[in-house]
Order: sequence, then C-alpha cells, then structure tokens
Amino acid sequence: MLLLSTSSGFPHGLGNGAGQVGENLTESLFRFSVALLAERVDAHRGVQSTRRVEFRRAGAAPERIRGRLPAFDAHGAAGLRGPAAYAQRLVPGFGLAHQRRLAAVFGHGVAVLGLGDWLPNPQTKVDLHPALTDGAGIAVARITSHLGENERRLLKQMADTTRAVLSAAGAEIVEETSALDIFAAAHVLGTCRMGVDAARSVADATASVTRCPTSPLPMARWCLERQR
Repeated sequence: MLLLSTSSGFPHGLGNGAGQVGENLTESLFRFSVALLAERVDAHRGVQSTRRVEFRRAGAAPERIRGRLPAFDAHGAAGLRGPAAYAQRLVPGFGLAHQRRLAAVFGHGVAVLGLGDWLPNPQTKVDLHPALTDGAGIAVARITSHLGENERRLLKQMADTTRAVLSAAGAEIVEETSALDIFAAAHVLGTCRMGVDAARSVADATASVTRCPTSPLPMARWCLERQR
C-alpha cells in the first residue's frame, strides 16, 4: 500500500522518501530432515513441534557465521500427519508392494527442523512489478529473494547438525528440504524499518510513518500497544 501511495506530495509513496519501503525483507531460514526409525514411535499423533535444542557452533568464528541455530522435533510441521503423507512422500511405488511397505513403516517417521536467522540484504525485498497488474490495472507486488553467504553457511551448519542428530538415533534419512529448495513465506519480517534516522527508516519509534506522523503502520502500532 505504501508503494502504491504515490502523489504530488509523496512522489515515491508515503514514508518512502529514503527509498526504504520494501527493503530489508527477511524470511524463514529453515531446513527439514525427515527420517525413519527402526521402532514405531507414532510421532504424527503429537503436536506439530515440541522440544527445542540450541546448538553451539564449536570452532566457528563469530565473524564467519552470524545467527542462532535452534533445532526442533517437528513431525507435524513437516506434514507427517497420517498415512496419506507416508504414501505420497516416504513410500515409493504402487500396488500391493506399496501397501505392505506402507504398513511396515507407518508411525516410524520423525523430522528434525533447523531454524536460523536471515540477515537483511539488498537483493531480498518487495517492490512493484514493472509490467504485471491485477484485474483493476494496479501493479502487483513482486518479491525478490536472495540467500547471502551467511545464510548458506548457516544452512550447511543445519545440515550437519540435523543429520548428526538422526544418525545418532539410528534413523534412515528419506527426505530433506531447505530454504535453498523452496521459498517460504512464514515468519516474514522487514520492509518498513523502524528507526530514529529518517534517512534509513520508514517509521519512528511510535510506528508512525516518517514525515507523515498521522499515518501509523497498523500492525506495528498494534504490537507496540500489546507490549505496554
């Protein structure tokens, strides 16, 4: 809405005098490892994510990799909620052999989820598409996503950690997915930076749009009110 709010008084849109609207987008940096255990544990019957472990990166210099690395058991979040998920994703083939294999491994699946901090970078942002419009002829939003070197190193740490956890449990890894494979829109932050420097922000500490104090950012203002 701010990108579309151009006028003679605000040629780049409300709060966008410094060109910061849409910038500093950060997403969910994640990595799933799905595996089969020798014993049946029926993890699909529980909540989607429970225990969390914060891993320390032994020997990693702080300037090389920034951000936390928590890992969760996340069978529900990985979509292992019943026989259909097993049949479609974990058991190849069809027919009687497929049915027998499904009966043998159902309930043996577990998943470990690694999450990490995605640092802002100039290539990850939201802007208006230069050619594509909606049914009303209004330019649609365009998301550009880029994984920086720090995020790639952190994903490598996630891979090493989650694989080590499952290996220690004697599990056979059958599926792996990460932010390198798909774009995830969960827990998205950014695009309207708050700050005291109008040249580098969109809103001030009260969530009011810079140079237009009577125009608050609704979600940010709601969050501030909730914290008081």
